[in-house]
Amino acid sequence: MTDAIMMFLSSTGLFRFLVLDEQIHGQTGSYDDRAWHHVCGTWADREGLVKLFVDGEFKLIGNRSIRGAIPGSGKFILGQDQDSLGGALIGSRVLLGK
Repeated sequence: MTDAIMMFLSSTGLFRFLVLDEQIHGQTGSYDDRAWHHVCGTWADREGLVKLFVDGEFKLIGNRSIRGAIPGSGKFILGQDQDSLGGALIGSRVLLGK
């Protein structure tokens, strides 16, 4: 398993949530306004439900009966994806806050 949990939302509104190698896809509104947006995804392993919220508003729900446990070892990466298993992260793609 390379990605235990991953969430992606494009500027065109394409949403992808991957949990334990199972994916849920969906489409929301467009986010190409060059502004920051708050994105929150939830997954409940007991029910297998995935929910997406953008800027505090509920947008999508999906159910693929994704059940299981995410291993306790590993890394939590925010803002980018490794291109290969064990691959390096690119410093110029890192999100910086002030």
